[in-house]
Amino acid sequence: MWVHPDGDSHYTGIEALRYRTSNNGGTGWGHWQTGGTLVHVDGGVDEPGPSRIRQLADGTYQLFYLDDSHINLATGTDGVNFQVQVIGLLDVVEILPISNIVQMMDFAVVDVEGQDWFYFTYCGTSAKPQCQDSRIAVSRPFNDSDLTITKSVIPTTVTSGDPLTYTLTFSNAGRAVATDVVITDIVPITLTNLTFTHSGATITPTGGTTYSWQVADLLPKVGGVITITGLVSPLLTHDSHFTNTALITSTTVDTDTTSNKAKVGLTVNTPRLVMKKTVIPTDVTYHRQVTYTLVLTNNGTANAINTLVTDTLPLSTTFARWVTQPTGASVSSGQITWNGMVTAGKAITCTFVADYIGDYNDVVTNVAKYGHISSNGSAEATFTVGFAPPDPIDQVYLPTIMKSETILAAPDLIVDSLIAASNVVTVVIKNIGNAPVTDAFWVDVYLDPNPAPTGVNQPWWQLSSQGLVWGVTESIPVSGTLTLISGGRYYSEKHSHFSGTLASGTEVWAQVDSVNLNTSYGGCWSVTSAITSKGQSFPGPLWRVRECYHCPTGGSHVL
Repeated sequence: MWVHPDGDSHYTGIEALRYRTSNNGGTGWGHWQTGGTLVHVDGGVDEPGPSRIRQLADGTYQLFYLDDSHINLATGTDGVNFQVQVIGLLDVVEILPISNIVQMMDFAVVDVEGQDWFYFTYCGTSAKPQCQDSRIAVSRPFNDSDLTITKSVIPTTVTSGDPLTYTLTFSNAGRAVATDVVITDIVPITLTNLTFTHSGATITPTGGTTYSWQVADLLPKVGGVITITGLVSPLLTHDSHFTNTALITSTTVDTDTTSNKAKVGLTVNTPRLVMKKTVIPTDVTYHRQVTYTLVLTNNGTANAINTLVTDTLPLSTTFARWVTQPTGASVSSGQITWNGMVTAGKAITCTFVADYIGDYNDVVTNVAKYGHISSNGSAEATFTVGFAPPDPIDQVYLPTIMKSETILAAPDLIVDSLIAASNVVTVVIKNIGNAPVTDAFWVDVYLDPNPAPTGVNQPWWQLSSQGLVWGVTESIPVSGTLTLISGGRYYSEKHSHFSGTLASGTEVWAQVDSVNLNTSYGGCWSVTSAITSKGQSFPGPLWRVRECYHCPTGGSHVL
């Protein structure tokens, strides 16, 4: 600790320093070397004062000189030209009792049993007017370099293809020059287009390692900044977290190696795109319509910006109309195109209707594709077209001859009621004929059809974007009824497309015995079918019913 000549203790600084005091001046302080010879420090002419030069046993010289309030150390080989080694070897303000000092007169450096001691002479206040009575000595502290490096990255969270910037700040916080300094920063291999700039101390890339630099000898309190820029590889397709470390080393003794390395983390979020394509129905009537739905989902943690979707229709189909057209979607020359952003955790849906214009007995496959900087993919949907029906001339229809008084025994199906609620549709079918229903038949419900159904073999997908289908296979006795509920018995998920809710004002139509590709009267031979020529039926009573859900007029309408 610091000890005042009068014995008062004031110093509370670095405990590694040792001090001596004396009230006896003169030769007892050791061999003083006075003077103020002009010397060159770091190539410049300097006239330090006061200063002390001494020659060591190996023939080299040390220059101790006062610069403002610090004692600095420089070394040389000829006693005239010196290079600074330690800035602030001693802080005179911390050592001397400033409150009692009028002027610091001189100092000496003395080897005491192998240790350097600094002896200061200063003039005190009026209470101590004689400078030789104000003496103090302090041991030379250990003086090493203290290299430090810090590292940061902006931004800390990125996605594939994003730019980023690493910043490395380094310095020598010690009191001695650091020599043979090397900085190493091995950046992740997932970064591309890397470049660097620097300021401050001179650095030279060593080559072979990204990155490694040789740094010029660092004087105390000297440093620099290195800036590395690059891009996150667009080929990175999975979320990642990278931590990389920058390291600074030297052959000079370092007082604190904990500050010689710095690490920083980088989180990479990526989009994960999945495409799904469906077609309804999968069994198509000759020259009828199909509804395609294309869903592109982003299951990743980053938005998929500038994503391109293309869907080229097969030659046997033509675009009819949009059902769901997202912003940015268009159609031209039989190709659906969409370009935009798929938000993380969201999906883009395209739904459209196409006309089949090909032949019988066909299998039609449609492939949609998507492209993004992170990935590419595709999805397909297939429907089949049935065989051509037999020529009517080969068919026999009974009864071919009948008398007017003949009473036919046949079923006759009607839609007895149609009830549309917000999330369920109920259809009641009734047999008003004089024979039970023994044939299977279809029931179609149309949601906002355009145009409205007018006859048999008009499945819902030809007339509307949503619809429900039941395939009934049970017998219905005379005057018997059958209640069909969306999602219930006989409901065909495969042939239906229903969001599950009905908006106010939705027109709901129902048709019983609606489809049979091989006949013009449906699947069930009925009274109205039997009394027509060659089986060509005409609509019987209540064969189709319309209801408007939450319309002002309300109720069902028999057509």
